[in-house]
Amino acid sequence: MGIFDTLITQPLGYIIKLIYSFTGNYGVSIILFTIITRIILLPLSIKQQKSLSKTQKLSPLLEELKKKYKNDKDKLNQETVKLYQKYKINPMGGCLPLIIQLPILFGLIQVIYKPVSYIMGLNVDEVLTRFPDVSPTGLVQIELAKRLGEINFNFMGIDLSAIPNYTVISVLWIIPLLAAFATYLTGKVSANSQATNSGGANDQAQQMSKSMTTIFPIMTLFFTFTMPVAASLYWFTSSIVQVIQQYVLTKVIRSDDLIIEEGGKKR
Repeated sequence: MGIFDTLITQPLGYIIKLIYSFTGNYGVSIILFTIITRIILLPLSIKQQKSLSKTQKLSPLLEELKKKYKNDKDKLNQETVKLYQKYKINPMGGCLPLIIQLPILFGLIQVIYKPVSYIMGLNVDEVLTRFPDVSPTGLVQIELAKRLGEINFNFMGIDLSAIPNYTVISVLWIIPLLAAFATYLTGKVSANSQATNSGGANDQAQQMSKSMTTIFPIMTLFFTFTMPVAASLYWFTSSIVQVIQQYVLTKVIRSDDLIIEEGGKKR
């Protein structure tokens, strides 16, 4: 087993198994697992919001730089970076929670595809001998888990172990579509927050944020139609919790302790 399997996938499988032992519902277990994950990542979200709040206070200075170097984009970018460095602000800090989420997502996908190994803790080869008619390829562990009957994959009439077929409209489409919409909503909220906090001075970052708002939902829709619906449920729940967190943090976090110097004067 690799380091990723030992450090990420196995612990995630144990957590989901523990939650499932209390809930007895696979879908609810995924939702609770997602909420727990977002709570663990909350300190990073708070740090991100503090950075955005500080950037908001820099808006007048950023706007001045934009006017001063309106005909020199390279110089504008250089001076903007210097300004961020002076006040110890990372304009791309908002990407950190997403980057940290990716290993969790990849580990969770392994758990979803291999519930016999990571949730049930059984040897797949030994279980296969009990069901010789099951092909050892494809979604073999999901099929074995269904045969063993220890995991109920049904969630509100949706089989979370199934992969949607994009050529046939079915109930399996619901959660992937919701996941794509939630991704769009997350990007929209982030883009609006960044535009407000930057005062319009960091065009490059804003343009990148707008592009992500369009690209990420499409990517989400593509990937969620290629994997079991349980992964879509995780992504949908995570995105919704993130939107709620960001809304609350925007209301409660301020950077009143930041002193900005303008022409030798502090304000």
